[in-house]
Amino acid sequence: MSRLFALRQVRKGYLAAVYPALPRDHMRVEAPIGRHPVNRKKMSTSTRAGRPAVSHFFELCRGQSASLVLARILTGRTHQIRVHLHDECNAGVIGDQIYRRRSPHTSVSRQLLHAWYLAFPHPETGKEIEITAPVPEDFSRFMRETQLTLDQDKALRLARKTLT
Repeated sequence: MSRLFALRQVRKGYLAAVYPALPRDHMRVEAPIGRHPVNRKKMSTSTRAGRPAVSHFFELCRGQSASLVLARILTGRTHQIRVHLHDECNAGVIGDQIYRRRSPHTSVSRQLLHAWYLAFPHPETGKEIEITAPVPEDFSRFMRETQLTLDQDKALRLARKTLT
């Protein structure tokens, strides 16, 4: 499996509840990520020593004071989704205590970011293996409370889409 990740043959899709909404339905972000120049515990796109990083964000649903986003990353940098949302999209994962944006959702106790989709070729047969993970109950409850609905068919189409 690690070889498939290293060769970038694994497609990953993450669900995120974000605030505020993205400015567009689809955003492609290509911005290097490195250590924050001041806060060494954070990562940032505003550093000269960053490594290349590419993310795609697809808005799946806009609800009451939040949006449900499918994040696809083509690289695997530390905190990549959170940093690209924060630095490049002026948005944040709800519940994120490090890269947060002001949000009306102060009672959320964790990041609403979920590794939802994984696809890769079987190491021996080459047949495509596709896995989705159920949305955790607290995330589902938040979605219900904010009128966010996951259209599985739409999300799967976007998760399967070839991106560059």
